[in-house]
Amino acid sequence: MPAIYPGFAWPNVQVVDIGRDGVQGLAERALAAGVAETGDLGMPPIADVPSTRFTLVTADATYVREVYGLAETAGGPADGLTPAQEAARRELSDLFAAVTGLGLTEAGDEPPLPYVPSAVAGVVRPWTAPEEDIAQGLSPEPVPWPGPALPGTPLGGLPDLSCVTATGAEATAVIEAAGGANLLTPWLSADGTRWSVLFRPLLPDESGCADLAG
Repeated sequence: MPAIYPGFAWPNVQVVDIGRDGVQGLAERALAAGVAETGDLGMPPIADVPSTRFTLVTADATYVREVYGLAETAGGPADGLTPAQEAARRELSDLFAAVTGLGLTEAGDEPPLPYVPSAVAGVVRPWTAPEEDIAQGLSPEPVPWPGPALPGTPLGGLPDLSCVTATGAEATAVIEAAGGANLLTPWLSADGTRWSVLFRPLLPDESGCADLAG
């Protein structure tokens, strides 16, 4: 996504087809890098950095490996980590580079393609205009909502958050409308209420809002 404010409403999800052999090789590499292991990776004394989560799904099980501060500790010795923890983190860092590098093509390679989902989830909350945006003259025009009735159903018991799922012709209309909107766009429901919607293209193994509850 470009580093602009406000950002585009529709996320730039892309598809890279690496073929069956490529998927198998990547799964084997993930296992070799320790995604299925449970050993302690340490907790470096670094504040306010993200965790990296790897998820590997095989015919036998689903493995999840989460690493705090992976990028910040991949370059060499780090405080608070043992040599074994540093080595394990290097393996996972190399795996991360391999996965995120799949979309970087060389001459003659097929470029990544935009992902066009058959269903779209929208995480909904009441729209409010940030005071600082109003002060800067950022007052986006409201857009009529083309999908299922807002605000939808409550999402995971979270206050003021709900969710809708658009499929078929409604999904097509939502994708088209979101393509011309930004993250500040107010979406107008049939009764004139304004809502903020965060779009989540559903993946092939997902069917609706229930898949986002985690």
